[in-house]
Amino acid sequence: MANTPTDTNAVEAPTTQRAYTLRLRGANDEDRTWREALWATHEAINAGVNVFGDRT
Repeated sequence: MANTPTDTNAVEAPTTQRAYTLRLRGANDEDRTWREALWATHEAINAGVNVFGDRT
C-alpha cells in the first residue's frame, strides 16, 4: 500500500541537498552536442523544481 496523504502510516523524511562535481567528456572530442543536451536537461530539471518543489 502506497503512502498517501490519508495514510496514517505515512512518514515524512527530511530532505537533504547534495552537490556533486563531475568531469564529463564525450566519446568524441570533436562532438560537443552532448553539452547542449546536458544543459537542456539541467534547465528542464530546474524548471520542474520551480514548479513542483521547493528550491532552497
